[in-house]
Amino acid sequence: MPFSRDAQNLSRDFPNTLSDDQSLVLEVAAMKIVAKNLPRQWVGFTLASLFFALVLLSPLSLTAPQRRLIAVLALTFTLWVTEALPLPVTALLGVTLCVLLGILPAEQAFASFGNPILFLFLGAFMLAEAIRVHGLDRRWAEWLLAHPTFSRSPFHLLAGFGVATWVM
Repeated sequence: MPFSRDAQNLSRDFPNTLSDDQSLVLEVAAMKIVAKNLPRQWVGFTLASLFFALVLLSPLSLTAPQRRLIAVLALTFTLWVTEALPLPVTALLGVTLCVLLGILPAEQAFASFGNPILFLFLGAFMLAEAIRVHGLDRRWAEWLLAHPTFSRSPFHLLAGFGVATWVM
């Protein structure tokens, strides 16, 4: 098994002083150094492709679309875990592969992306981010805390934050 340069230097400097356990630890350390230098994305792509092919070609007692769906699931799960692709890209890739492999028709696969509730959440998140970026949230909170009407008692303060939330 080839060593990295660091491991080769260590074994050259201490040729007869390493026991079998220590040389095994040295080999593991060398493999970690080599693995650390490999790009995470390529490892993720390789593992995802391997799992996809293994599941797709495995002799499972399932129908062809079921086997393809499990292969897509293995691919997307591996890409999510290894973060070889950004998570939103991986999510879209999974749905797109379901359409391309004939698991689902496009209308059915992409139907949940057109749900109006998603647009409601998207708009709310965009509005909240705009409020945070411009510091309006802190200004409203500081105004409520400094205003004598709301800072009189905990109940009035809670009511003030409730009204401010309702207004937003």
